[in-house]
Amino acid sequence: MNRSTALLVLMVAYQVMMAQQVRLSLEVIHAESQEALVGATAVVPELRLGGQTDEKGKLTLKFDAKGLTNFTLEVSYSGFATFSTKLDPKALSEKYDISLKPKEFEAE
Repeated sequence: MNRSTALLVLMVAYQVMMAQQVRLSLEVIHAESQEALVGATAVVPELRLGGQTDEKGKLTLKFDAKGLTNFTLEVSYSGFATFSTKLDPKALSEKYDISLKPKEFEAE
C-alpha cells in the first residue's frame, strides 16, 4: 500500500470514529389501554428527521449527533396530546416507552 492510499484509509477511519451515531428506539402506546399506537409520528425537528411507528408501535431513528448538545423529540398521534422532550445524545437510554393520552375535547 502506498503512502497516499494509507493516508486516505486513515482519514476515512478517523471520520467514521468521530461521527456520533445515535440510535433512538421508541415504543408508543395508548396511556389508558396500553395498546400500541400504529402510525404515531416521531420527529427530531432540529434534524428534519422523523418516522412512523410500525404495527407494534415501535420505531427506530438513526442519525449522526455530532455537534448536537441536545435535541427535541416530538411524538404525536391524531386525537392524542403531543409528547415533547429534550434529550442529550450523550446520555440516551436504550429504549423509550412513550404513553400518549387522548385529548380532552370540550363540548360547545
